[in-house]
Amino acid sequence: MRKMKKSRILWLAVWLCLALSGCAKTESASEIMAKVQAKQMQSEAVQSVTMKGQMKMAAQGVSLEFPMDLVIQTQPAEKQGEPVVYFSFSTSFMGQSMEMKYCVQDQVMYSEVNGERSSQPYAYTPETAQELQQNVNLEKMVNAFSVNKTGTGYELVYEAQSFAELADLLGALGDAEPDLEALQELKQQFEMIDQTVTLNEWKMSFQVSKDYQMNGGLIVVDATGDVEGTEMNFSMEINVSVRTDQPMTTMDLSDWSL
Repeated sequence: MRKMKKSRILWLAVWLCLALSGCAKTESASEIMAKVQAKQMQSEAVQSVTMKGQMKMAAQGVSLEFPMDLVIQTQPAEKQGEPVVYFSFSTSFMGQSMEMKYCVQDQVMYSEVNGERSSQPYAYTPETAQELQQNVNLEKMVNAFSVNKTGTGYELVYEAQSFAELADLLGALGDAEPDLEALQELKQQFEMIDQTVTLNEWKMSFQVSKDYQMNGGLIVVDATGDVEGTEMNFSMEINVSVRTDQPMTTMDLSDWSL
């Protein structure tokens, strides 16, 4: 798959932060998301999603492991003088590390990928943020999850049996995804992968408090496929944390210029 545009990465990050901030309820999905979106639009809190995990590939008795660390933060788009969107991702593989950071501040997107910096005008206003929230219609996706009541609230669980099922789930998103081209690309890749790779496990579970704030979750993936006659196993485990009590991450922008 070709490299994503920087603006696409930011839209996907914002969409993910909105989705994880409150898609798990026992009411109907449309009622839930209307309440969640209304609450988010009124909230001044920074929405912080952190994902920490590890990927592993194994073949012929040899395994390779590498960690992943992802952070997404959003806050009201009218804020001035500090980021309204922040995204960072870091990993390392066979002694090589990769780190990328993006932020949107005062209608400019700043990016730093492995030390290389760039910036460009980027329209992220209260109006565009509201439009994005209105387009986040996750009713069909939420309906694919089962809900269990817990002592502190709810647990939302989804388990897939094949990559074809995941492709169908992506198709159910419709216009909820801010970049339909990216959605179609990912859906097509899952359909192709399903022809050659066996999905052993795909489980996503999220914990939600009684006042409908997502607290965290766990994503587990395990798959086996044939690569040029060699069986290869791929596995991943990611711990998700969602918080509203952390300050917005800032970047030193003194050396950036348009």
